[in-house]
Amino acid sequence: MSLIIFAALANYFPLPLFSGASLIFGNVIAVALTIVFGGVIGIITSVVASCVTYLNWGHFLVVPPFLFEVLVVYYCVRKSKSPLTWGGIYWITFGAATVAFLFFSFTDYLYITKVAIVIKFVVNGVINLLIGFALAHGLSIWIKGRVLRPLRLSSFISLSVIYSVTFAVFANAYFWLNQTQNEKLSELQTQLSLESEHVAAQVRRYFSSGKRSLQILAKTHDDNSTDVQNSRLQIVAEQHPDFLTMLATDKLGNIIAAYPSYLMDGVGQNTNVSHRDYFIDAKLQSRPVISDVFIGTGFGNDTIVALSVPIIKNDSFAGIYEASLDLSIFADFDRRRIDESQTMIVLDDKNKVVFSSSPLQLELLQDMSNSLMFKHIADPKNYYFKDELGDYLIVESSTIEDTGWQIMVLLPRNLYEQHISKMAVGSLSILGIFIIALYFIMLTVARKVSRPIMELTRTVANASENKNFEQMKLDIKSSFITEFNQMIPIIQRFSETLGDTLNKVRLATLETQSANQQLAVLNKNLTKIVADKTHELEIALYEANHANKAKSKFLANMSHEIRTPMNGVLGMLELLTFTDLDEGQKHKVDIAQTSAKALLSLINDILDLSKLDAGKVSFEKMDFALSALVAEVASTQGYLLEGNGVELVLDFDQADPLWSVGDPMRVRQVLTNLLSNAIKFTSQGEIRISLKTEVTGQVRKVELSVLDTGIGIDDRKIASLFNAFTQADESTTRKYGGTGLGLSISKQLCGLMGGDLKVTSTVGEGSNFVASFVFPVGKEKIKAAPIKVQSSDIELSGLNILLVEDNKINQLVAQNLLTNLGCIVTVANNGLEALDALKDLRRVDLVLMDCQMPEMDGLEATQIIRIGEVCPENKNIPIIALTANAMKGDEEKCLVAGMNGFIAKPIDTEKLKSTIQQIL
Repeated sequence: MSLIIFAALANYFPLPLFSGASLIFGNVIAVALTIVFGGVIGIITSVVASCVTYLNWGHFLVVPPFLFEVLVVYYCVRKSKSPLTWGGIYWITFGAATVAFLFFSFTDYLYITKVAIVIKFVVNGVINLLIGFALAHGLSIWIKGRVLRPLRLSSFISLSVIYSVTFAVFANAYFWLNQTQNEKLSELQTQLSLESEHVAAQVRRYFSSGKRSLQILAKTHDDNSTDVQNSRLQIVAEQHPDFLTMLATDKLGNIIAAYPSYLMDGVGQNTNVSHRDYFIDAKLQSRPVISDVFIGTGFGNDTIVALSVPIIKNDSFAGIYEASLDLSIFADFDRRRIDESQTMIVLDDKNKVVFSSSPLQLELLQDMSNSLMFKHIADPKNYYFKDELGDYLIVESSTIEDTGWQIMVLLPRNLYEQHISKMAVGSLSILGIFIIALYFIMLTVARKVSRPIMELTRTVANASENKNFEQMKLDIKSSFITEFNQMIPIIQRFSETLGDTLNKVRLATLETQSANQQLAVLNKNLTKIVADKTHELEIALYEANHANKAKSKFLANMSHEIRTPMNGVLGMLELLTFTDLDEGQKHKVDIAQTSAKALLSLINDILDLSKLDAGKVSFEKMDFALSALVAEVASTQGYLLEGNGVELVLDFDQADPLWSVGDPMRVRQVLTNLLSNAIKFTSQGEIRISLKTEVTGQVRKVELSVLDTGIGIDDRKIASLFNAFTQADESTTRKYGGTGLGLSISKQLCGLMGGDLKVTSTVGEGSNFVASFVFPVGKEKIKAAPIKVQSSDIELSGLNILLVEDNKINQLVAQNLLTNLGCIVTVANNGLEALDALKDLRRVDLVLMDCQMPEMDGLEATQIIRIGEVCPENKNIPIIALTANAMKGDEEKCLVAGMNGFIAKPIDTEKLKSTIQQIL
């Protein structure tokens, strides 16, 4: 389905080639799917992808030719024929004819554009075949069980060259055609722009010339007599034959003279034009004005533009001179220099038609403000627009300064399309002929190149089929490839040598058969020996597996037995925190708690040493403040240095928390090991803890060093220092003690946290251990204010809890913690007592169940409760595991047994409280 969608998208976003045509590649996927999966999925893909083109082009004409292409490919796959060869034949014959029929019958493109589209389809189809064929082989490798027939050597050679050359030539032709289109379009737009600017300049000169003449009349005005003014108008009119009429008025707008003079006879001496805009505007603005286009009255009924100049005498308005301009002169400006189909529109400052070429069928003074042309100029979506008559036009405009008039010069888009289509026909024809010719030429060349290898393959295959390698003779014809010609005599000599060797092998076979008979007797004895050894190995494997299981069980038991007393220690320490302690006592209790927790962590790591060696140790991912953790470990260990003359120095900025994401307990374990070693081996001077970090993006690289002035380490001992159970020398073990596990565990932990543990040391001067880690940068956690749990706690107060625990100390710890939370606690010593308690007690809200107990463990007791054997009303009572079993998989066992939650000992009050609240 995803490939079908991808094919549809490939057609929805075509590759523009030339005006009216684009390359679409959705059928690439249809061809590939047809070759790999068959005709049905190929046909569906082709139809869906082709129909998508309707959204861009508004027709379904692309569906039939590409659908037929898929059918041809499917036929070739069924008949074991070449999809490329027969697909190419389809496109240059029936495919081209189908496209020609559809586009010549159902579209109104130019003839040359239709020819270009037909050729485009042929090229597009052949390229789809080439890419689709390659994609099919890629899909067959990617999708298991869809293996296509391997290519022949000749096919591989020819296709390699065809793909390389075809796409290089196609890319060159594509970019050349696009560049040529852009250049031609830019040339046309430049010509239109120049033409509109030229006409605008002519109109500007036309207006300016008339305005200057009228201004001269106004400046030299000194007599209002009709005869004088008629004479002056006559002189100017002879200089400007394009003036239809002229008149002069007094300051009240009464006409005192007119040109031609006979017009005065028709209108009389009392005609007044003070209501005309050209009179009003000239009087108010005291400058020359050009009126809107209007229909004349009195002086004729022509459509005119009035040019008026005010007469100013002694700084007072004395009248105007007016001339009506001949608009027919715009026809002289419509020169059509680019092409005969070129047209022109002149608009006034109100966007009304003053002049238009006759083919445009526009009315005089027609408002063009809401026309499609104006919308295109304001916000062009393409290089052309479609006018109200359905014609596609290219337009460029210029504005006449001072007047606001606009000159629009237009060309039919067909002129541009015809030029581009001719270039496309030539370019695509050459490309198509080149691809087809190259395909057949390369097939011929590839067959000749691969002929020696093919002959060798056939000869060897026949010999293999007939089982007659002794009679195999290689007679390979020479090739025009030098390397093949050099190989031919070598292969022929090899053939002769092979025949001699096979004869010798036959003789050796006879001798071998005799020897085999002798070996058969020995084999019987050898078989018995192998069987005995195999049995011994099976026994050894069984014992090893048994020992491994015993080891795992031992580690689980040790984890449980150690966590049980540690729960008592940590529990009692936590209970102490709820009593009234002075600051010194609180500090000591805090140190005891931290040390106990660190001890528990170290015990866990020692128990997990086998998992470390196997690389199965898991790491938490949580935000923690690195600098605070280092300071806390230093504070915990620092009391060991009191009174021995060694100073503990923290050489880093403790104010920067250095928030990181990782496992703080593992970092604490590494630092504790390094710091305890430094304290152990340093009797004077100082121990300096340094912390350096480098942040790159969201990754923090950390270097944590512990530098001491202790006894130092011999260079010869450093290489084995990180081996398990190893110290610098035996005397060190005797004097300072230790198991030798700390550095080995620390180095492995550093490696698992993306870093390493290294050391430099000088005997008698001290050692510098540098632990490096790589953590993601963390986020600061908002520290909640400590909450002291009281018996009046409304969240857990009054809960009836059944505590099932066999260890008396753990009973005391858990009972006190729960009592401080306000709970009512009933204690059972094992699973049997828990079942009896559930029968007797009228109300139990929750059960805290230990797992490993005498008589009946917690898992068995939970299963009995869940099946309802004890008390049906307690069948679904919440049960939380409260256990020292903290090995991997223990929590899953509890949940499978039917428990609702899991808390590992030692008990953490907040963890206990939050788990109970979550379950309830």
